[in-house]
Amino acid sequence: MLTNLKTAFLNLKRLRQIVLILARHGFGAVLWKAGLYRLLGIGDRVRVANQKNSGADFAEQLALALEEMGATFIKFGQMLATRADLLPPEFLAGLARLQSKVSPLPFAEIRPMLVAELAGAPEEIFAHFDETPLASGSIGQVHAATLKSGEAVIVKIKRPDTDRQMREDLSLLRFLAEIVERNLPEAAALSPAVLVEEFARGLLGELDFVNEAAATEKFAAAYARPAGFWSFAPTGARAPQIFWQYTTRNVLVEEKLAGTPLTDAAPDARLAAALANCFLDQYFIAGFFHSDPHAGNLLRLPDGAIGFIDFGQVGHLTGETRQNLLALLLALNHGDLDTVADICADLGHGGGDAAAFRQDLSAYLDRYVGAPLKNLNFGSLLGEALMMARRHGLTMPRELILLAKSAAIATNIIFKLAPDFRFAKILPAFAKRAARQWLAPRNVLFGGALFAYRLWGLVKHLPGDLRELLTKITGGQLRIIFRHEGLEELGDQIERASNRITLGLLIAAILLGSSLVLAVAPDFTRQVSLPFFADAPLSAVVAGIGYLSAMGLGFWLAWAILRGKRL
Repeated sequence: MLTNLKTAFLNLKRLRQIVLILARHGFGAVLWKAGLYRLLGIGDRVRVANQKNSGADFAEQLALALEEMGATFIKFGQMLATRADLLPPEFLAGLARLQSKVSPLPFAEIRPMLVAELAGAPEEIFAHFDETPLASGSIGQVHAATLKSGEAVIVKIKRPDTDRQMREDLSLLRFLAEIVERNLPEAAALSPAVLVEEFARGLLGELDFVNEAAATEKFAAAYARPAGFWSFAPTGARAPQIFWQYTTRNVLVEEKLAGTPLTDAAPDARLAAALANCFLDQYFIAGFFHSDPHAGNLLRLPDGAIGFIDFGQVGHLTGETRQNLLALLLALNHGDLDTVADICADLGHGGGDAAAFRQDLSAYLDRYVGAPLKNLNFGSLLGEALMMARRHGLTMPRELILLAKSAAIATNIIFKLAPDFRFAKILPAFAKRAARQWLAPRNVLFGGALFAYRLWGLVKHLPGDLRELLTKITGGQLRIIFRHEGLEELGDQIERASNRITLGLLIAAILLGSSLVLAVAPDFTRQVSLPFFADAPLSAVVAGIGYLSAMGLGFWLAWAILRGKRL
């Protein structure tokens, strides 16, 4: 009981801290409309009551506020910065500046976590352990070490109390999202609660280092397959080996790849082409891709291969999505803009104006007719498509949002390595390999078998389903349920109108009854002595009370109508 009270108190204290930060950064109007101003003191309420903010300044102040709130909110802002399908460009630009600035902890503070997870002291498990961290992030920090078997490794250790703090912040984020969705109609269209849940799933996955280890091993296995005519294997990339005997939810031990980060790489056209092919392999063949491939996470290995590290953020594409994206790329290469627009529209959902989206996207792509993919890259196409989808009320699946982010980062690195790089040079050869992969006899047979299984399941149950339907029809048990949408406001208006009419009739009845009592009620003509009614006839007293009541109700009805109040 005391623990629960302490947790509630701490959450309330943290929530008030968040509200104060937002107030300091100019979000008084938002706090007022959302009802969160109640958490402020009187002086702060007065100060924020008339605050106004908008546009690029609004986004910039939001970024500053999120940075002050801490790691969880910074990561949330970084996720929002990738949602070109939901937010306008000025917001994306403002949030793009968010960076996690986390100072490393002294090893003495993080050592207990390492000892507890590995059930032993570092000097007992490692031949050498460098207590000076190589890097530090909001979730963990990285140290170099050497196993007693001689392998050089990277040890990633979670920062103490990170789980608790981030889970509590996620709980507050959910609460704030519900408040915003309920009280701010202009923000409700963005579905804040859905956004927070999507973010929470990704963040909780990052908190478990076993997920990152599994993703690393899956990537390594995909690039270790032998190549053949029908079994296309992506080549030229590597991921670290995972040492599972030392890997837990809070500690990750993996091979240390000996390479040069691409942040320090000199311009190299061959390396740029290899990197482009590698990402095309991930997007269209493996369906499993690194969604945060900044230059610090990419290494140039001594044998010329590209090393990928830090698989905390990964994306997955279904086979159907990969087929659609490959068809989109091939249509782009052949200048078939109608097909490109159709595929992009089919990938979106949300009940927006798909026809207008197709028209705008076709107009955007029309400038590239005659020079397919010469000056256009896949990342910029997806980014522009996402912004157009937002303008026309379409929402793209989360997997495509991650793909657009990954492709945008990758293409920036590619063009830094080779400013004159052209995707058109590598696309034809890649398309042939990808088509051969999709048309491989094994894949065709497997796909056909799955289709036959689903079709057989439909056919097998069809007679029984038809029999049940006919039985319900003949027995009068068939029910058809209609669900209306968008009629709530009309229902409210009808209810208000009927309430006001009823109240008006009641006022008229009171006036009429009072007048009848005053005029034709001889039994009530005796004198009475009441306060404010000195020696008045009882009929006059009753009529007076009726008139006063009718007047009060009339004023109330007029006030409610003029102020637009619900009645």
